[in-house]
Amino acid sequence: MGRRFESMDQRFEAMDQRFEDMEERFDAKLHGVEMRLMDHIDGFVNLHRTMDVELASLRAKSNRHDDFLVKSAKRLDMDFERT
Repeated sequence: MGRRFESMDQRFEAMDQRFEDMEERFDAKLHGVEMRLMDHIDGFVNLHRTMDVELASLRAKSNRHDDFLVKSAKRLDMDFERT
């Protein structure tokens, strides 16, 4: 009877080891996925920061062109209003 229990204990220990190995592999894969997700999120945030800077730059350039047109219209005595 004692041998049976030893055999069962060994099987349970082997199963415990298998579960621990599976858990370690799962944790490693999950960590990799988390890192890739964070990289993608960082890239997305940087893209929007770049887009905000470009939009501000285009808005300023558009305002300069509008100001130029208003000044030119005044010099030519034309009625031109900025909208």
